[in-house]
This record gives sequence, C-alpha cells and structure tokens, in this order.
Amino acid sequence: MVRCGSLLSTAGSSLGLVTLLCICVCMHRAAAFWPNWQYTSGSETHYAITETAILQVLESYFGISNLGRSQKDALGEICDANTEVDGDQTTARLHVDGEALDEAQHLILSYKHAAICDLLAGSDARVPVGAALHTLQDFYAHSNWVELDHSTPCDCLGVDGCDLGDLGAAADEITCSDCADASGCEGNLVTDHVTTGYYSGEDKVKTEGVKCSHGGSTDKSADIVPKGGINKDSLWDSFSPHLTLHLLAADIAADASVKFLEEIRSEVGDEAFGALLGVETTLAVAIDTSKHMAEMIETIKHEIQVLAQERRFSLFVLITFSDSVKLQLSTPSVSIFLEELSRITTSEEPSKASVAALFAASSRAPRSSSLFLFTDSEPTDAELLKPLMYSTTSKLQRLFIFAPGASNGIWSKLSTASGGTSLCSRAVTVSMFKEIVMSSATSANTCMLLYEPNLSVGSHNYTFTVDPTLTEASVTVTPLSECASANQSITVYDPRGNPAGTYHVSDGWTLVQLSNPDPGQWKIALNSDCPVSLIAEGISSLGVFFEFALDNLSPAHPGYAVINGEPLYGYSQYYAIMRLHSAQTSILDSLLCSLQFQDDSRMELPLTSDGTEYYVNATFPAEPFVFDVYGEVDSAPFSRVFIWAGFPQMMNIAVYGSYYVLAPTKSAKIIPSFVSVSDSANCGTVCLTATITEPTITAELVTPCQLTCPGKVVEFDLSVSTHESPQGTVANLILVAESDQGYSNYVAVQLQIV
Repeated sequence: MVRCGSLLSTAGSSLGLVTLLCICVCMHRAAAFWPNWQYTSGSETHYAITETAILQVLESYFGISNLGRSQKDALGEICDANTEVDGDQTTARLHVDGEALDEAQHLILSYKHAAICDLLAGSDARVPVGAALHTLQDFYAHSNWVELDHSTPCDCLGVDGCDLGDLGAAADEITCSDCADASGCEGNLVTDHVTTGYYSGEDKVKTEGVKCSHGGSTDKSADIVPKGGINKDSLWDSFSPHLTLHLLAADIAADASVKFLEEIRSEVGDEAFGALLGVETTLAVAIDTSKHMAEMIETIKHEIQVLAQERRFSLFVLITFSDSVKLQLSTPSVSIFLEELSRITTSEEPSKASVAALFAASSRAPRSSSLFLFTDSEPTDAELLKPLMYSTTSKLQRLFIFAPGASNGIWSKLSTASGGTSLCSRAVTVSMFKEIVMSSATSANTCMLLYEPNLSVGSHNYTFTVDPTLTEASVTVTPLSECASANQSITVYDPRGNPAGTYHVSDGWTLVQLSNPDPGQWKIALNSDCPVSLIAEGISSLGVFFEFALDNLSPAHPGYAVINGEPLYGYSQYYAIMRLHSAQTSILDSLLCSLQFQDDSRMELPLTSDGTEYYVNATFPAEPFVFDVYGEVDSAPFSRVFIWAGFPQMMNIAVYGSYYVLAPTKSAKIIPSFVSVSDSANCGTVCLTATITEPTITAELVTPCQLTCPGKVVEFDLSVSTHESPQGTVANLILVAESDQGYSNYVAVQLQIV
C-alpha cells in the first residue's frame, strides 16, 4: 500500500517538451522504442505499445473496445508524457541505459507512487503514468532480458521492495564481446546477468573493453571496444543491432505495461482508475459565491446536481470564488462532489476572482474538457485573461459561461475563442443553460462542423456537412458585444431545403438543436444587427483528433516532434496531424484539407495517411485560421473543423519538461526555458513572465529580460518555490515571452507537489 503522506521523489524533474500534440509525438533524439509512426517500417512504437495496453485494460475492466473522445484524450495525454521522456538524452536512468537498473527502478516507483496518490486525491495522473511506462518499456528494448530467454515481463520491475540491481551484472563484469558488424550484433552478449547498453552523451559512461553499447548509427560509444550494441528499438539494422528481437521485446513491453496499469488499479479502485483512462468525461464547474449570487445559488446547485446524477463522469472539478478562489476540489467520486456542492453558500464578499477560478479549473481538468463558469459579474482580474487563454488553448479546453446581467463583450470573446459560448441574458435560466449547453458540451464525442468566430453585422449564408456518424447536431449564435437591439433572424435548412430544428432564442443568443439529422449538406441563413459568432457542432461515433507537429531533424529517431507554444512563422516543415478512433467500422475516402482564413479564402493542402493517422505538410501563414478536413465516410460526405485560435509566431519558447515533480516546502527548483526567434525576425529584448494557478507556489526569474537574435537560443532560469503547498497540489505554470519587436509566444507546464 502506497503511503501518500510522505515525500515520494523529486526524481525525473524533466520529461521533454509538450503543448500541442494528441497523438504521441515528441522530441525523439535517442534510444527508445520509436515514439510514433513516421518512417517506422513496421516497428512497434511507444504509442502502439501503450495503446495496446490501454485498450486491453479498458476492455477487460470496463467493457470498452472502441475509444470515445474522453478515452482518446486520456490515451493521448499518457502517450505524450511517455514520448516526451526522449527529450532528455543525457539522463541514463530515464531509458534504463548504462546499467542504471536501481536508478530506473526508483524512477518508475516514484512516478507510480505519485500517480496512485494523485488518483486517490482526485487529481490528474496521466503524466506520471506515461513517464513511468516509457522507462518501463525501454527496459525490454535496451536490456538483454529477451536474450536471456525470457518471454514474460520481469516480476521485479516497478514493484515495491524489489531490488532490480540484484539481477544486474557487477560493475567490473564483462558483458559484451566485440562485434565485427556494428549493424548486426547477434551473439555479442557474454553475461548471464541483466545488463543494458551505454549510450554516448548520457551520464553513464561506457567502460572500454567491458560493457555493451546501446548501438546504432547515432551512438558514438558503439565504436568503442566492445563495438556494436544490443538495442532492439526498431526493425532498422542501422539503428538496432538486435533488430531480430524487436517484436518479441515489444510484445513483452506491452504485457509489462498492462501489468503496471493493473497494479495501479488494484491500489486505487475502478472509480479512480476509470478517471485515469477517461472512461467518462469530466464535469468542471466554477461558481461565484459572492453576495450578488444569493438569489440563484440554490438553483445553480440543483441543476448541477441533476446533471451529475443523470450522466456518468470520470472526474468532478468544483471551484468556488468570491474575492478570491476558495474551494478547489477534484475527485472521481460523485458522492464527494455532491456533498461539497451541497455545502456551498454565498458570502458578503465581492466577486473579484472569476478568471482565477477558471484558471484553477483549467489546471485541474484534463485535456479537451469543457469548463463551466457561473457568475453575474464582469471579470475584474483581467490580468489573468491572457494566461487563462494560453492554459485552455494548450489543453484544448472549451469555456461555457453563464453570466446573466454581465457585459457580454469579454466573456463572449473569451468563450468563443475556445469554441464555447457565453450567456449573459437575464432571460436565460440556469435550467436552460444546463439542458441546452451543459448536457451537449459534456458529451464524450462532440466535434466541430463549422466555426465562424467573428461575423460582422448583416446577412450571412453558410453550409455544414452532416455525415452518417452524427447522432445529434446544433447551431449556436452568440453576440460578441452589447447592442442596443439584438435583432437577428436565423433559419437552418436540411439537405432537402426544409427548415429544421428546435430553436432556443434569448437577446441575440440562439441555439438550434438537430436530433438525428439527415446526412448531407445543411444550410444556415443568418441576419444580425450585432457582430456574432457562429458555431455548428455534432455528436459522433467517430472520434477525430487534430494537432500540430514538426518534422524532427534528428537522425536518431525519425518521426514527429512536439510544437511548443504556437508555430514559428515561416518554418516550412510543420505537420497538421489527425488521428481517428471509431466506435463502428467506418471507411474514410478521398480526404482533403484546407486552411480557411478570416476573409473566407482557402489554401488547399495535400493529405496523406497510413490508415489511422493523417498528416499534411505546410507552411502556415501569420494569421488566425481554421483547419478543415473533408471527404467521404462510408461513401457519404464527411467534414470536420479544428480551431486554431492563435497564429504562427515570429518567436518560439520551449521548456525542457512539460511536467515537474516538486517537493513540498522546498525553497526552489530551477526550470530552464529557451527562447528563439525565426530567421526573418529582428533582434530585440525578450522578457519572460510567469503565472501560476496556485497562489502557494511562486516563480522568480533571475534575469527576466535578455537580447534575442535569429540563430541564437537564449536560456532563462526560472526558480519555482513551493512554500507550504500541500501534497497533491496541481498547478499550471504559464510562461509568456514578449519581445520589444512585437513578437510573443507562450508555453504551459504542469506542476505537481508530491
């Protein structure tokens, strides 16, 4: 039994880069099973191994054989954390290199303990689980476990109280013989003990004439006697000397991953384990408890209670606020959530922390969650609006705001940018908001069909495609500003030209609900005397997910690399990547894609596929755009829209680690950050600012401003102090880089106190 009250570990403080990629892409510079699909030529990857394990436990314990959105997002987050470990190619224990058996065991157990404690506390644990799985999987690719005639996982690896080092070779024991052909070194092992190869550039240095190398064309130690290597990372002989054992090692790694996940389940139970794997979606709400909310607080509580009991959720996030953020709860237990909800009362304090409350909800809710805010006031902590947008953008979260009587300007722009909506009319009741907004927004397979975030006054005609996988659809019109008279007319026409739908209208806000819509082209005719946003979305059995990637230039692990922050303007090797998960057999044919700009012009792009992953290479322009994918599904028209709220930047910011494990009451941990500008940018002074969602964690930059020029990477050292933060605390760190030349960019980092 794991004791969550004690300090577990601060090992593994950096896990690589993250921000935007749901399919597992990473900074893959060196040794490991390859992280994803590009150039793998039949090799098993970290993504495939992890997916196999997760699908197996989902089916075994929850009866889920096809992934919905919430399970897909969980898989994506776990895989992101897994593949990001390859961003660090100097620390041998992360990859079980250099006979770092004890250190790797300690690392895996540290992450395992952190994950268990997080899940028991109702926190997100996907990052530590993914990081642990990477190291665990690398054991089978980098050691001689398979060569020792094992066909099942190591019983000791990742198990408390078991000394993995006892299985290992002595420090002076010769483990390998010289290999005449460095690309094919079968038979070069000369030990009956467990050993792993040494990789050049890591903190474990090979002893000449004694120890094995990792091997492959990127490992300089492979030229040191004994020459060659023992890794089984791939089926490529130029990378993997023991390539003939690759598939067996991958199979054992998958079995070991299942075993690891089952051990976590036995500690936390099905409810928390289901939250880890996204068995259901998340209900995340922030409630204003200031004195002005007294008349509606009980109604808000009642409607949220009804929704929580009507639907199944994997995780509940409850934030309350008035002059500051008060309650911050995350739990997989509906009973705990409802108990805390029932205790909420209003106070005499003013409302001053609405944005901070959304920020707190964003840090606790997983990727692709919908966040709901209940208030009656405009935001007064506007200095947090930009960090909040960066936080929700990096996690692809949508904002839905119920603020009767408040000005619609800021709330509508904030929500619309995320793909959500705001209701500021006093004519809209809490019950209406719950029934027509919250119920659909928390669906497991919501998808975007049309996104027009800023329509001018006047008449507009648009079409959107309904395909056979859609069971429901809706059209939402939201005013973007206060108008003297919010007059508008909207009609939605089915493919036969007949008006269709159930209309809900209030002070310029309109929602049209479409139940079991017929496949085909639908039309929207809109006339408004206010600037509005127009969004059409649906609920589909076909899960489609999209993000940006970068063609990795390192020869060690061909594939994709994570984009950190927003894309860098003018760089020509970006990939827009889409991955599919279907709850039914669907065939996608003749897929095309395009970028749609604010003036409705389009840039057509070629789309290629390996069957489950679709990607396109493009140079993205320096303006906001919407990414459209269209074609056919089961011989019927198909279309999806993916929002890119920002636009490519002249400056890039990267953090060496998307997830940092911090110890409580420690003075500081240094988090290095790196800033560079594009070749077409001007030299200028760049200043870095840090915002953290948890007030008990503080950040300080020793040198916040530095000169940055093209071709030069500038490093900033950020000192993070945890003070009296309790164990289990989860927070988002948002770093924003701004240049005096007008460039800016951001990156989001997760902090966790264990």
